[in-house]
Amino acid sequence: MSSIRSLCLVLVGVATHLCCFHRFEHHMFGGRYFQLIFLFVTAHVTNSTLNYSKSLQTALGNVLVLIALFLNGLYLSLIFDHFFLSPLRRFPGPIGAKISNLWLSLHLRNCDAHKRLFALHETYGDFLRIGSSDLSIVHPKAVQVIYAPQSKCTKADWYDLTLPMVSIQTTRNRALHGQRRRIWSRAFAEKSLRGYEQSISVFQDQLMRKVQAAAQQPINVTELLSLYSFDVMGDLAFGESFDMLRNGEMHWAVKLVDEAMAPMGLMLPTRLLTTISFATRGWWRFIVYCCQKLDEVIDDKKITSTILTTLLEPYNGFTPSARQNPDYIPRLRKELAPHISVNNDIQHHPLQYLEHLNAVISETLRLHPPVSTALQRATPPEGLHIEDTYIPGYTTVWCPQYVIGRSEAVYDNARGFIPECWSTSPSLVKEKGAYAPFSAVTILPLTFPNYVLTTVGSYSCIGKPLVLLNIRSTTAKLIMKFDLGFAEGEDGTGFEKNTKTQFTAAPGDMYLKFTER
Repeated sequence: MSSIRSLCLVLVGVATHLCCFHRFEHHMFGGRYFQLIFLFVTAHVTNSTLNYSKSLQTALGNVLVLIALFLNGLYLSLIFDHFFLSPLRRFPGPIGAKISNLWLSLHLRNCDAHKRLFALHETYGDFLRIGSSDLSIVHPKAVQVIYAPQSKCTKADWYDLTLPMVSIQTTRNRALHGQRRRIWSRAFAEKSLRGYEQSISVFQDQLMRKVQAAAQQPINVTELLSLYSFDVMGDLAFGESFDMLRNGEMHWAVKLVDEAMAPMGLMLPTRLLTTISFATRGWWRFIVYCCQKLDEVIDDKKITSTILTTLLEPYNGFTPSARQNPDYIPRLRKELAPHISVNNDIQHHPLQYLEHLNAVISETLRLHPPVSTALQRATPPEGLHIEDTYIPGYTTVWCPQYVIGRSEAVYDNARGFIPECWSTSPSLVKEKGAYAPFSAVTILPLTFPNYVLTTVGSYSCIGKPLVLLNIRSTTAKLIMKFDLGFAEGEDGTGFEKNTKTQFTAAPGDMYLKFTER
């Protein structure tokens, strides 16, 4: 092959990058690109063997050289752009991350993105370039700028993962999101929540009986509360429980959730997740199951208290940090005692105004956020400013709550468990707008008494009222009915040490002993 022809192929690769991949979103077309390459190889080999009498081996070798030259030009242009021309070139970060988003994925074999990002921010500071066009930001003011209602940031391309299926959670269209949110909001009004509370209480009773039956034997509370939470979700979403508390094992459909979320822990680029079919096989099998169950509900006209399964986290109803800090449990019991009815029941309504209970929950969510790393947003074309730092347009940004929750720039004694920062000592929170456990900016009306956690934002978790109802009431009932203690050989460190980030957090095991009071 002549040098001129080779150079032309390299230049075609450069031009392809500059004209196509440099300007437009192309993450949904990975499969198409492989198909085009396959068609080109097939056509070239067929033409060479039939019309030029070349051997199959020679024809295949020639076409692979052509493709290699083209890809060399494309990737040389891409790497040069990322290093020297990218508007993000001045932001610090690992060299490999500047070349490709795959750098981070290759360092997440243990699905510990929250820990990896924490270490990287310790090294590089508040603004971390973590991909070719990605920034991880833990500046105290960043959450307000990126996630607040007035923000011009939109959902990033990661949310296209489920296309062609579009939900209120994944749609990137603001108008469509607003329309669907208005419809869904009726399902979380106060009247609806009272109905959900009655349904949840059935499973809380099952949970109490399960704990009671253990009779001081070590219980893996991570597993037990996962069974409980998914039973609740099954009942509220489909009108029937998975019966996992009764059977003592995971339902096959719930196992699909674990299978579906595992690839998320690698934080692979969207183009790979959508191209590699086996990476999302479990996810789509679970979607098919959900659609079938919803069809059954609609056909049977059992549309009562149904909600989406994504509205509750796998460890609802438990505050692990409170167990690791037992001094707070007597204070919780003292606060809860006046709200126990004559039949020893606890209603949720008064719990939402209990200062110490809500402070303990808020502090737990600070240290153990349900979504600990990447709620990805795309900056507007004109870019944005975080104080004196300019973030260019079309940049994917996120604010990892796990890292922010441990930032001394946001909290005093950031790595300690101090519920008082949400109640009697609000000055310990230096930047209140940085706290966002429910996908958006959280407003903290720190007036006492009657501390209430509220969340605002275009994409804030619409199921937050139900999540908090479940956490408050389940925590209250467990604490009032049982004394809690670590099982022999348990110190609670494994809960966080073995936590995995799979978009949502998957906590490590923790074994406790429960003694009925």
